[in-house]
Amino acid sequence: MREKREVKYQMKVLSSLVKVFPDEEPVYRPECVKLSGLWDETVSYQVAYTGNHFLRERVDVKVVSPIAEYVRVRTVEQVPVGRATNGIVDDNYLKTTSGLYPDLLKDIKDGKVIIRSHQWSSLWIDVKLTDEIPAGDYEIEIQLVKDDAVICSAKRKITVIGVHLPKQKIMHTEWFHADCLADYYHVDVFSEKHWEILENYFHEYVDRGCNMMMVPLFTYPLDMEVGNDRTTTQLIEVEVKNGEYHFGFDKMKRWVDLCKKCGIEYYEMSHLFSQWGAKYAPKVMALVDGKEERIFGWHTPAVGEYTRFLQAFLPRLVEKLKEWGIAEVTY
Repeated sequence: MREKREVKYQMKVLSSLVKVFPDEEPVYRPECVKLSGLWDETVSYQVAYTGNHFLRERVDVKVVSPIAEYVRVRTVEQVPVGRATNGIVDDNYLKTTSGLYPDLLKDIKDGKVIIRSHQWSSLWIDVKLTDEIPAGDYEIEIQLVKDDAVICSAKRKITVIGVHLPKQKIMHTEWFHADCLADYYHVDVFSEKHWEILENYFHEYVDRGCNMMMVPLFTYPLDMEVGNDRTTTQLIEVEVKNGEYHFGFDKMKRWVDLCKKCGIEYYEMSHLFSQWGAKYAPKVMALVDGKEERIFGWHTPAVGEYTRFLQAFLPRLVEKLKEWGIAEVTY
């Protein structure tokens, strides 16, 4: 008769910089996990876990701490990577082969996570420190609970320093692609649903330390092969009448107002020429005799009629930037 094996579970506290792969036991590094933070700072770390049970199990996750309400727990999901490198590698790569790589952070909606048999998974812990938390040391215990019993847990202490995080002094921008959000969520560009999604992402953008926002005057002529296209994302309304260009700025004003509401301080105007040499105009859609047409794009060189377009457009743009009080913080 086969001997019944004892089921064991493990948890390890890890730095937020560690990558937890399913088939590798993570190494505890004490020098990476001493945590402290100022008020207004978010402190992050990970807890890795595994078990030697036969099948995967769904268990409850519990946070036990006097500051539990400030703790957010998410799972680190593995994503398939078909090509991990371009072939030129050095010793600094953790892995160079195809496989599952930790990447996606996912909220735990039902309070349960999966323990995969003989595979390592991890939880991502964010602790949002506010001045509602008095300065001092606080213990946070992450528990995995099965049938009302704690099967494993991990504790760590965080030191809250009673000083507010100073205001960021550098300008930090990341290219924000509104077209990608419309494509991913299957919504019409600049529909009310799209604006709702944009606001959610703007808040997250600012929360992650970005304070300058790209403004899609016209669809970005970026990150695509010559002749290819991106979903039209154009804030400036253009109309051609009797050979003259006329512009509407209502959508751009809404974008700027939303940026201000979410805490953006600086503005980056989108590229007026194509990437890799500035040889072409960006895609510009316009009403021509009441019909929407693409008046500029890969088919039009950067110099020529597009020059006349910019000579009409840029003074109007500068007027609006001054009117809205952002000319001095626009780049």
